[in-house]
Amino acid sequence: MKKHILVVGLVVSLLCFGSTGFAYDLTEFGLQPAEVYDFGGNTVTIVSWTAERIKDYLTSNPVTIGRLEEAEALFNCKIEFLQTRDIPATNFNRLLSGESAYDLWFTQSRIGYYEIVSSGAAYPIGEELPDAYYSALSPYEEASVELLGYQGHNYGIGKMHFGSGVWNTGGIVMFYNKTLLEELGVEDPFELYAADEWTWDKATEILVAATQDLDGDGTSDVYGLTGVVPYSFVISNGGSVTDVDENGRIVFTLDREEAIEALELYVDWHLRGLVGGSFPNRTAAFYMRFISDGANYLNMEDEWSVVPFPRGPRADQYYFPEWSPETTVIPANAEQPEALAALKAFLFRPDDVTLNEVIARTVRDQNAARILMQLQTDWVPKARYLHEMFGGSMVEDALAQIRSGTKTPAVAVAEIKLQVQALLDDFQNQ
Repeated sequence: MKKHILVVGLVVSLLCFGSTGFAYDLTEFGLQPAEVYDFGGNTVTIVSWTAERIKDYLTSNPVTIGRLEEAEALFNCKIEFLQTRDIPATNFNRLLSGESAYDLWFTQSRIGYYEIVSSGAAYPIGEELPDAYYSALSPYEEASVELLGYQGHNYGIGKMHFGSGVWNTGGIVMFYNKTLLEELGVEDPFELYAADEWTWDKATEILVAATQDLDGDGTSDVYGLTGVVPYSFVISNGGSVTDVDENGRIVFTLDREEAIEALELYVDWHLRGLVGGSFPNRTAAFYMRFISDGANYLNMEDEWSVVPFPRGPRADQYYFPEWSPETTVIPANAEQPEALAALKAFLFRPDDVTLNEVIARTVRDQNAARILMQLQTDWVPKARYLHEMFGGSMVEDALAQIRSGTKTPAVAVAEIKLQVQALLDDFQNQ
């Protein structure tokens, strides 16, 4: 009888913990083994605008099938997913009602993060987790947590990933149609980048050369660039829309020289008629977009590759602007903050998706793969959306006036500076 019980126990263990019979090792994160944490049968709710995609990833990906059940058994809990676009209102309501004691909140700098941390609704978990926890995250996740630090505290614990896993595929690059450039007699920009000569001036020359009226009707049939992101110009010159000063105060910095110069280039490219067309339709030679967008062009007939945004005169390196950094936060009323961080680490592992898999899904030539790999190690955390959301509409209106030539960058930015700073100050004084 005892032998029979042992065999049954072994089978159950294998079913629960995988073919190795061992639970995922959390000690590399400086945490206790998973079975040490006990949620007492409570329900852990993952709240996110991507909750359904996260659930689908965990339940259908061959690498993660069975992991939810394993986590529920080890941590003694039930895991549920709450899909909502109503962030942070949903988070605040759950906090006020007490429902959030066992929540994990996936946030983004432009979707709830700053409202949550500035109102005291998030737990400053960075003060309690060991350094090993953050070292075990991918470089991209660790840098994002640092970038999203607020008033001297770290609130993030890393991504709840799907698709590209923990890898950085959100950096903005410039796709270019190699076949089209060759037909137009325009040099390959990657050669300039490899020689450290991919600058604003050289990019302007190439965009001018690529903008052509092929049928002589007075209208361009091919444009140099489409999908222009004005913030990328600013970041590529070492600037930013906002920054944090030596006293920890968030300040509006779009009026600094490096930013004004960038906006002057932005309007210059528009007024020259270099911007327009469509990248897939071969009417634009370059396309400014996240590198993950390469997945949409894997079957494109023309050859294409990517380069970083060209380097501005005040920058000492190439930047890969980030659209909006993401991280997971823990509610301020969490009953077991460390256990929630351990559960997140258990569910979303750095080695779930390999870099080779991401490369295969995203790019199709060695040069583009090289840029994707650089994004993982050389990414400097500068982003489009950090605190800009607090003055976003005014900034967007100013950019529209700049783009049309109605106002110069210096005038348009000066007109909104005090108002945007007032909004930032109100946010910081909550």
